[in-house]
Amino acid sequence: MEPVLLNTAQAAARLGLTEYQIQSAYRSKALPCRRIGRLVRFTQDDLDAFVERAKTGEYQPPRRGGRRTA
Repeated sequence: MEPVLLNTAQAAARLGLTEYQIQSAYRSKALPCRRIGRLVRFTQDDLDAFVERAKTGEYQPPRRGGRRTA
């Protein structure tokens, strides 16, 4: 059976996070993803591994707020 591929919104809903937090996690290489052209997709195994790393403290979510400019 082939794994189900989830988009960013679906992954965020399953983890109880925002889409921004999911995007930050895969851009920082903390959350594995599959790229199909410009599309980014996740498997349930990717999400499970991410949750396990978050439980052990290997991943810290991005801080809120933007850049400060002088």
